[in-house]
Amino acid sequence: MLTPYDFAMEEVSLAILRLADALTALDPAAIEQECAEARWVYQDVVNLYPKLQMQAAERDSLLAQLSLLGSQLDLCDRQLRSIPNAASPV
Repeated sequence: MLTPYDFAMEEVSLAILRLADALTALDPAAIEQECAEARWVYQDVVNLYPKLQMQAAERDSLLAQLSLLGSQLDLCDRQLRSIPNAASPV
């Protein structure tokens, strides 16, 4: 059974991997899709974060993963702005 921390880490880690794959493939449609989904995961976990009961090490680990996802979302936004006719980031 997944703890809330495990669930949050899994969601963030999967979003990071999917977004990294899309950015590496340089497929505009995939980048748009994965960026939108990763942004949703990021916002969801940030909103859930205060409600999760975690140990200090778990908090640090989740915050580090969220920071990495945030950096990838910034990269995604820059990538989308450089693609002609791509939807603007939300």
